[in-house]
Amino acid sequence: MYTILTDSCSDLNAEVAAKFDHFEVIPLSYTISGETSFQPFDDAQRCSAFYDRLRAGETCTTSQVSPGDFVEAFKPHAEKGEAVLGLIFSSALSGTYASACMARDIVHEDYPDAVIELVDTLAASAGEGMVVYDAVARRDAGMAIDENAAYTRAHLQEYAHWFTVDDLHFLKRGGRCSPSAAFFGTMLKIKPVLHVDNEGRLIARSKVRGRMQALRAIAMKFGELEADNNGLGYRLGIIQQGVYFNYDFGKGKNWPFQLTQNLNADMFSGYMHDPKPLQGGSHNSDYNLQDGWNSAMWQFTYSYVMPEIYRLEQTAAELMPPFYAIAKILKVLAMQRVTDYYGPVIYTRFGAQGAEYVPDGQREVYMRFFDDLDQASEILSDYVAERPTAGEFAKFDLLLDGSYAAWLRFANSLRMRLAVRLASVAPEKARAEFRKAAADPYGVIEVNTNNAAVKTSGIYSNPLGAINRSWNEAVMNASMESVLTGFGDPRIAKFFEPCAEDLVIANDGGESVSVPLKGQYHGVRQGTAFSHNYYAAFSRLTVEPTTEVVLMSAAEVWFLRAEAALRGWTDEDAGTCYRAGVFISFAQWQVSGAEQYLESDASAADYRDPIAPENDIAARCRVSPRWDESAAAEIGLERTITQKWIAMYPEGCEAWAEQRRTGYPRLFPVRFNHSKGQSIDTETMIRRLPYPATLETSDPEQYEMLLKELGGPDHGGTRLWWDTGRNF
Repeated sequence: MYTILTDSCSDLNAEVAAKFDHFEVIPLSYTISGETSFQPFDDAQRCSAFYDRLRAGETCTTSQVSPGDFVEAFKPHAEKGEAVLGLIFSSALSGTYASACMARDIVHEDYPDAVIELVDTLAASAGEGMVVYDAVARRDAGMAIDENAAYTRAHLQEYAHWFTVDDLHFLKRGGRCSPSAAFFGTMLKIKPVLHVDNEGRLIARSKVRGRMQALRAIAMKFGELEADNNGLGYRLGIIQQGVYFNYDFGKGKNWPFQLTQNLNADMFSGYMHDPKPLQGGSHNSDYNLQDGWNSAMWQFTYSYVMPEIYRLEQTAAELMPPFYAIAKILKVLAMQRVTDYYGPVIYTRFGAQGAEYVPDGQREVYMRFFDDLDQASEILSDYVAERPTAGEFAKFDLLLDGSYAAWLRFANSLRMRLAVRLASVAPEKARAEFRKAAADPYGVIEVNTNNAAVKTSGIYSNPLGAINRSWNEAVMNASMESVLTGFGDPRIAKFFEPCAEDLVIANDGGESVSVPLKGQYHGVRQGTAFSHNYYAAFSRLTVEPTTEVVLMSAAEVWFLRAEAALRGWTDEDAGTCYRAGVFISFAQWQVSGAEQYLESDASAADYRDPIAPENDIAARCRVSPRWDESAAAEIGLERTITQKWIAMYPEGCEAWAEQRRTGYPRLFPVRFNHSKGQSIDTETMIRRLPYPATLETSDPEQYEMLLKELGGPDHGGTRLWWDTGRNF
């Protein structure tokens, strides 16, 4: 564990500092009445005496921490090979940060490999203390030093430093106001309201008469800031935006989503494909798995999302119970995606002292998911019963408009999703949890107005929209083309755009050949290892940056109910639920013709690649839209999952998980399989993502524990716990 170091201007007293491990405070010095000492950080009695002397009118000046003091602090760590993260007083108010940088350079002369990360906090006093406090929490939750430093720098502007002082005397001494202003201000009992701005400077924002008015002005200011930090310091936006990654973690938006989802799950689900020849044409598409892409879900979730959830869990249960409950639901939603990517994860012991890196097997994770939903639902139900009109979360909520009843409905629907995932591996548990959700008085998502969708009207924009529109890196997948065109599905025009123009290419003889595309729908087959840009002319997505991100829809829930009925878990009719799912999906996408569609016996179309005929392949999907009451349960399941797959578009994470669990829809296999050692079977297809390669070298003990829980080799061919290869 690396040491976090700060200066005494952070106002973290000895009692607070004693709670932190590997933490040091370097004191600033002061001179009072000609007597030089250090800031009384560690002695409450001496601290009281210090302020008594100031009140008595004694003269006091302060001095920055010297480079020599920092050298003495850094050097012992350098000698032992221990890393240090220094969080330092604003450079706009003091030379302390410059002293720290000078000391680091001096230490590097003797210890060139010493890791000393320094951050200018652009803050002072309690504002600096909060920056330090949060950095300690992230470190203790497992964030590496370089990531912690980068995260801190990226989020400094989220802290608001507002305060008042009792009189203007010391501001006059520091050159913050004129002697005449200080004199008359003191006579008239003028109290300044001050702010540390985004550059770390001390700025007077207003002047009011009387201390009570000053405090009221600050309270009003924090009322304005509540939408960001809710008055409790909880970064709910990071948690909500982090589920479907579109948060600026210091390097810009959108690209985290491309790595966490679009270049793996969105393609493996059969939804879409990047038309550009990335990595020379050989990458995830043909199972030449790219660690830099596939490790992103793990790294981003554990570096940013889970630390914020952990921080909220420590205090919100008492301070703000509904926030705590919603954080639990979001935790399940986020970590379900992670475990369904990799298998065993760090969940139950995340942030636990001494065991924060101990993983859970996937069975244990799923059982804890249900426990966490139980706790969240109980808290929210009790809270709503006592305060039926409560709506504190409304101003922060990106998903459900702050309705606690809607969050309970979402929790029940999520429970259904998790239960169905376990249908083949833990059927009794699955049945019990599904029935619990179905019986809950708050119900489940049944109509489109109840869909759980990330709103794009404020701070959030759809990252897939940017990838699609700005980057031109998302087009239709061949499996989508086969099913939608073969079924004559009217939703195709809502999902994708027909090709805009014909394509002109040069043949082997150097002659130009026109390939008719305009007005047609065409998708890219996965695993063709192409090295050209011709597929950029294929059908693009309709998704815009302003398109809401539906994380769970009413249609999905109806299809979950259809499967539960097929399995005999409920008394509902499977066909009725199936048809409701189709009708609801058509309504969601604002297309007509659901009745005619449900009478269709149309079949999927063979795939024809107009650019490279060697990629052609016969249709794999074996069902039609029409429900057949007499069909075997397996056929009913294939029909149900195929329609659920269509309805969940473009949410690739859940679609890929369900395709692996059931084998449906029947996707096209890769044409070329370049998996290492042929570890992935072409027909069985990819089953999971490998763990980040850095784990094996940076934390071999944890890596070995993960593999033990996985129960198989760390490659894309190993099945997850719930992936049994059978449905009944």
